[in-house]
Amino acid sequence: MKLLDDAKFEIKENYKTHFTFTFNSDGEIVVLDVNSNRKDIKEYIRKNINKKKLENPGVKNQKYTMPIIVKAN
Repeated sequence: MKLLDDAKFEIKENYKTHFTFTFNSDGEIVVLDVNSNRKDIKEYIRKNINKKKLENPGVKNQKYTMPIIVKAN
């Protein structure tokens, strides 16, 4: 997902998490939950994905879960 391309996190090994989201009536992403104990990753995902509009959004009010892997440098 290009919305997360330029993330800069200091991690020693790859970190896997996922987030749950839905779409509102305008086709915008609404982040419902980020399954992470790292505050910096939660905030980054919410800031960069929430309210972004997609050309072909999913079903309104249906919950989706997407995995995310933050790779160590």
